[in-house]
Amino acid sequence: MFPRLLPGLHLPTEICEKLFCLIHDDGLDISDETAAVFSDPDRSRLRSVSVRDATIGDKGLRYTPIAEILCKGVRSPPSSALLASPSPPPPPSSS
Repeated sequence: MFPRLLPGLHLPTEICEKLFCLIHDDGLDISDETAAVFSDPDRSRLRSVSVRDATIGDKGLRYTPIAEILCKGVRSPPSSALLASPSPPPPPSSS
């Protein structure tokens, strides 16, 4: 089971991103379990983060909505499916 924020705790984006950076800068690994703390976008939203020399993989990235991520030296690089731009919606049909 992945760690979660305490019930009722909501953190603004700026605090979440700073916390993410502090965890990383203190030498703690950014793994799937670490990223799971930020998996609820209503309570802990990440907008843009940088990850280097970490073990985060597809699972952590899939469940952690991040608008922009820079990965360097990640041991399990994310699959191209996670990094691909979403397909545009189909055009409306003209009936």
